[in-house]
Amino acid sequence: MKRTATLFAVLGLFLWAPIVIAGGDSCDYNGDGVVDDLDREALMSAAGQQATEGHPLWNPQMDHDGDGVISLTDVSAFLDLQN
Repeated sequence: MKRTATLFAVLGLFLWAPIVIAGGDSCDYNGDGVVDDLDREALMSAAGQQATEGHPLWNPQMDHDGDGVISLTDVSAFLDLQN
């Protein structure tokens, strides 16, 4: 619970504007051609659950560091890719 609260507190500090992607993007998790709040929320949910393969929130595209767990490290990578 503490980890999830920290995740939301950290991510709550950032403002998000949709980013239109031409030709796809590693952060467009739902494949709609836009990196936006839907993608951010999906990542936050998966990271909050420490999703791994087989978990309903697992998406290998979200595992930016390739360690098999969607975590705060992947959220950090998402933030870096958006800047």
